[in-house]
Amino acid sequence: MTSLFLQAKNNRFRDIRSILHFTVTLRPRPVLLSALGLASILTLVISLQQLYRVRTEDNFNDFDRWMTMVPVWLHGSATYVNDLLPTPPISLFALGPLSMLSRSMSHFVWALLKLPFVCAVFLLSIGIVKRAHGTLSSSALVLMVLCGALAFVEDLQQGQVNFLALLPLAAGLYMAQEETPAGQIAAGLLIGLAQVLLAFITNR
Repeated sequence: MTSLFLQAKNNRFRDIRSILHFTVTLRPRPVLLSALGLASILTLVISLQQLYRVRTEDNFNDFDRWMTMVPVWLHGSATYVNDLLPTPPISLFALGPLSMLSRSMSHFVWALLKLPFVCAVFLLSIGIVKRAHGTLSSSALVLMVLCGALAFVEDLQQGQVNFLALLPLAAGLYMAQEETPAGQIAAGLLIGLAQVLLAFITNR
């Protein structure tokens, strides 16, 4: 009985080692291309899902509440007196143009825009490491993708602005590595913008 247990344990360790070896031997480029392909498919599927949800549900996510509250608020038919508005006022600059579309199409476009947001954050994160003269192994890239996958899906389905807020933060940290006055000023402005967005999200 003991020998069977030890054999099963050794087989399990061997399987784990083989998985780790496979992950380490992956090349970074195929990892990034595979992640981009999966993220593109996921974005398209959830974007189409949002079109269906618009027809069957009301106020089903943050972006839908924004689309129903902000237009009437701007036209003087509602007041901003409580915490129901799901996004910070500064988000009007980014989300305002979407109010010119229909409710269903704005959901579809907003979900599609999340893909370039997450790609930009991912690439800026890699750039920060490279500017610090570091290297990212394939296993590190896989870990980054896995850790961000759930947050990405949740952001897509809930119509949130998390990756929109992370974008200026990542860009600010990237610019902060430039030891020039212009780079430092740009970094301060971008990180300040991210702080306004993230503080609003955190306080809700």
